[in-house]
Amino acid sequence: MLFEAGTGNRFCRFARSDSDSVNGSPPEAFGGLPLDLDSPLIRCYTKLLKGESVQGIVTVIKMVAVFMAATMLGRWFRDEIKKSAIRKEPWHKPYLSLPGLIILAAMFLLPVLLWIIKSSG
Repeated sequence: MLFEAGTGNRFCRFARSDSDSVNGSPPEAFGGLPLDLDSPLIRCYTKLLKGESVQGIVTVIKMVAVFMAATMLGRWFRDEIKKSAIRKEPWHKPYLSLPGLIILAAMFLLPVLLWIIKSSG
């Protein structure tokens, strides 16, 4: 069974189950894209709408925060490299800037900290 919901000119078509179809065609949503009702995203969204606690969303938010921080640090370091190249400074100069030192510290201290934590536990 296919349901339509929406206001104005915007409609969203979604199927009730995987076996639902219209004229023998597979269930579709959003302009002809196949709808996978067993996907983790759909399940998480359904749980969220029902008000159930979803631990996976918290994990995803944490991962996105780490990736955003890494991206910002990488871009900051790349900008330092570009500035250094424009000023014709030595190749090691960007590594002595704040983003370069943070990256070096993460590269060398993080594995050591992880080894200490694993060996003590």
